[in-house]
Amino acid sequence: MLERWRGSSVLVRSITVGVVFAVVQLASWPFLQGGSLTGALVGALIAGVLFGTGTGLWMRRLDRRPAPAGLGTLEEPDRRAVLRAAWRGPRPRDERVRRAAVGLVEHRLGTAVRNRRWEVPVFVAFAVLEAGTALADGGWGWWLAVALFVAFALVAVLEPRRLRRRLARLDG
Repeated sequence: MLERWRGSSVLVRSITVGVVFAVVQLASWPFLQGGSLTGALVGALIAGVLFGTGTGLWMRRLDRRPAPAGLGTLEEPDRRAVLRAAWRGPRPRDERVRRAAVGLVEHRLGTAVRNRRWEVPVFVAFAVLEAGTALADGGWGWWLAVALFVAFALVAVLEPRRLRRRLARLDG
């Protein structure tokens, strides 16, 4: 099923993600905002279109990137073993899988270090904005958004360290 999702067009994926986001937005609106159903529908529609469009552009960019070294040439069972080894577990016995997992972790580490420069300030800025809104509005839902953005910032800070440890375990 995941291969079918990856094989679908970016337009189909962005519409699907946008619709799901709009439905979740609509379902959570009474708890976070309150107000009329018409306002909730309009807000959910706008949020779904914006989120779907942004996600679609992001997915298109990811689709155009080449696969990390060695990962694109593997068969599906080995590919899954590489993905699993890059994430967790013991060092793979198969040297080809281990080398591909090392390449994937190095690729992810480079991306995490490069993106950390902008991710942390953006997530912190959003957390501050959401905290200001929570203080002004008094809604508890805004504090959930603050917690979410703080968690995103923490992941951006801690992920390179986790990847370096994983790389040492794969190399060792």
